[in-house]
Amino acid sequence: MQTQIILSGRGRFRRARIVVVLALLSIAAMPAFPWGQQGHEEIARLAQTMLTSATLTHVHDLLGTNDMASVSVWADRARQLMKYHNGPLTNSPEAHQFILDHPDNDKWHFDDLPLGTFKYVYNGRFATNNDIVHSLTNCIAVLEGNSKFITTTQALRYIIHLVGDIHQPLHVGCGYYTNEAGAARLIKDPNDIADPGANDAGANLLWIGGSKDHPLHSYWDNDMVAVVNRGHNSQQMLALLRNAVDAKKWKNTGDYHNWPARWAKDSVTEANGVYDGVTFGAAKFNHKGEPQDIVITLAPDYRAKQTPRATRQLAKAAFHLAELLNRIKWK
Repeated sequence: MQTQIILSGRGRFRRARIVVVLALLSIAAMPAFPWGQQGHEEIARLAQTMLTSATLTHVHDLLGTNDMASVSVWADRARQLMKYHNGPLTNSPEAHQFILDHPDNDKWHFDDLPLGTFKYVYNGRFATNNDIVHSLTNCIAVLEGNSKFITTTQALRYIIHLVGDIHQPLHVGCGYYTNEAGAARLIKDPNDIADPGANDAGANLLWIGGSKDHPLHSYWDNDMVAVVNRGHNSQQMLALLRNAVDAKKWKNTGDYHNWPARWAKDSVTEANGVYDGVTFGAAKFNHKGEPQDIVITLAPDYRAKQTPRATRQLAKAAFHLAELLNRIKWK
């Protein structure tokens, strides 16, 4: 958001201060986008360079463009419209109808799997029928002509977006805790978790330095992407991510319908590393023993140590997105 401030004259200065306050309040009410808009756009741009000509034709037919980056955050904009009644889709009849038909669309972006998860289980204790794995599976079915729960264009938009989300470790891996005299003790083993609600909501309840404006989740959505894009240049970041692709190591095999479950497991593994270098401080729990907020401190070298992981996951998301779109049997 850009705010124009006029500083000439006392009356105008006071007016400018009011504009600034309103702008800040507006920003505070905006949702944090997974990987940030920039991260999603770069994932889509890189994936697009790895698509076959046949896949590019399918993409163009559904989107009216081969610029996948231009639709990479449509899913977040729809969620923004539903929750905050504002944003770029405010005047979109399609978006308004979409959120009426799918009021649970905000749940499609994540799953809260314990850090000790060794396999995603579709009907397991920590899975839901509208989590990110199920949502990706449903969108694939739409493109194959086996489901009509959303339109094919919407399904493609969501695949472009959710493949990015599922590679953001904190959209899948999640901390679970017990209350020990006002301190949070992290539990990793799913078998030791008595209450599935005793989690940090994908690190959204972990406040860096106690600041509720800076949860660890948004740190990964935005700060880590900015660190990866150290040149603040889209072309440079695209080249960096392209060089980070490890095609031999990341290549998927077998039935592509099962790939989202594999990616979820991989993200949990990466999430374990995300929690390395995090020190837990004061914590508040509700009457059920579920965390409400936990103060954390990051190790001084946290950002430097996590940069390779963030780079890897952004590049991996692009590679897997291209793999999936190239393998889908488009209807």
